[in-house]
Amino acid sequence: KMSEAKILLNEIGRDDISDDSSNLLDCGLIDSVDIISLVAAMAARYGKDLDAKFLSAENFQSIAALDKMIKEAYGV
Repeated sequence: KMSEAKILLNEIGRDDISDDSSNLLDCGLIDSVDIISLVAAMAARYGKDLDAKFLSAENFQSIAALDKMIKEAYGV
């Protein structure tokens, strides 16, 4: 089963990010435009905006971190 983070990354055209990639921001694999796109994709998929408290760099550093944040923010 594909993780929620992978589904969202695919939706924004970033299917090149692998599950075991880490330090996505630090290594420049994703940037602020990708984060804005991910946040918009989450709002569309889950029917509510991402709470601002989840907008920290740590939550966007890996697939695992994204999945954890999505679970906490949206209960999926």
